[in-house]
Amino acid sequence: MPAATFVFPVIFFADDITGSCCGVRCRPFGASDKVVSPVCVETGLTKSVFSPYYLSHMHANKVKSTPPHVTRARLLSQLENEIGYRFTNRRLLFQALIHSSYAAVSRRRGIPDNQRLEFFGDSVLGFIISCRLLKLFPESDEGELSRRKATLIDTATLAALAEQLGLGRYLLMSRGEEKTGGRTKKTVLAACFEALLAAVYLDGGIACAEKVADTMYRSLLEGEGLEDDTR
Repeated sequence: MPAATFVFPVIFFADDITGSCCGVRCRPFGASDKVVSPVCVETGLTKSVFSPYYLSHMHANKVKSTPPHVTRARLLSQLENEIGYRFTNRRLLFQALIHSSYAAVSRRRGIPDNQRLEFFGDSVLGFIISCRLLKLFPESDEGELSRRKATLIDTATLAALAEQLGLGRYLLMSRGEEKTGGRTKKTVLAACFEALLAAVYLDGGIACAEKVADTMYRSLLEGEGLEDDTR
């Protein structure tokens, strides 16, 4: 299996991603620092073994993040707890968190990124929000409903919801994307949110996707209703 290197707080599984942790620049891991772990690219399951240099770097810089012993599988479990849904097919969750840059540089060919799920998630989210708006505003016309929907599913709103979940910390991306602030880019976070919702739908069906969306959008939809009441 190829060597694995780590960029905290997310665990990466690729030979070509080295040299950063939590935005604190550090030297690339040398040959003696590399971490070799058996890893399943499909599920993300691996044993977390960290080099002495890495651990000393974390201690010296007092980096607050996920404890080193936490595996990728446990990180994904944390995300499942955040959204209130447990996946039957973990591959869908794993795919939802793979940025296209990671798939492009990975030495293992055929790793799917989250773009197809993003495409589908856009439609799933649009359907769910449309249903909620129809129920909330029975007297509104098409133009008013479209305006409200556009606000609720725009990039800024989706990115904000993704930030609430901390999706940036779970994403797998290339070193280049990491350097340009990929974990905090609104477009990246919004796409990941849509991909995650699509993964929930494909794994558990529309009822599960609605439950996740309703939980995330509760305050926003309540705010829309209050706004209408004050008119």
